[in-house]
Amino acid sequence: MKSSKLIILSMLFSSSVLFGGVSAHAEETPKHGASINSKSTVSFEEDTSLTDPLDPTNPDEKDPITPLDPDDHEPGTNGPLSIDYVSNIRFGLKKASGKNEVYWANLDEVKDSNGTDKEIPNFVQITDKRGVWKGWHLTVTQEKQFYNAAAKESLNGAQMTLMNAVPHSKDGAEAPTVKNPIALAPGVAQDVANAEESKGSGTWSVRFGQDNEEAKQSISLEVPSTTTKAQGEYATTLTWKLTDSPI
Repeated sequence: MKSSKLIILSMLFSSSVLFGGVSAHAEETPKHGASINSKSTVSFEEDTSLTDPLDPTNPDEKDPITPLDPDDHEPGTNGPLSIDYVSNIRFGLKKASGKNEVYWANLDEVKDSNGTDKEIPNFVQITDKRGVWKGWHLTVTQEKQFYNAAAKESLNGAQMTLMNAVPHSKDGAEAPTVKNPIALAPGVAQDVANAEESKGSGTWSVRFGQDNEEAKQSISLEVPSTTTKAQGEYATTLTWKLTDSPI
């Protein structure tokens, strides 16, 4: 073992002697050369294109959805801060009753990119592609009481409530704060979601119900026993407003 060590040390020493001059020569400063700078730039412009609505439970840009009743849906808004989609809230046909009743909204019915019908929770989708992380504020207003135009009757005392609000995004930004529950009153704006600065960038949905099962009991309509219930359809309008002023 000692012999092996000596031989190795001897070889290393010999190498340093033999090649020492070469190493010193390699470290000399070159006599010729050059240096030059180049530039790299990127610019941004405002994106005003429309954003497709996506399944709020499994958002996938390659699989956008369309409502089964597109003629009855207002199109999404364009611009860097947009409302892309809002479900129409439908409670369906009910039998008139002399009791206090609670009715539950149907699930939203849509088609996927393959044209297949599917049911999903009712939801609203917004997109913030301003790129400045300034936040936003979403409200909803029930414009008037449910009204039967044919019978000229209002559904007096009826109240709609949105529950189990779930914010979701595929973009990974910090989530906005959602209000739970949201009890609507005619003519009164109610908070839905608020994204403070540094939150809510990208495409976000607020769905009512974690999944389809919970969504079946996430939007209610309470109708008192004393309310007149004429035959025919009662309707109201919900106005959803998105502003760039978080609270």
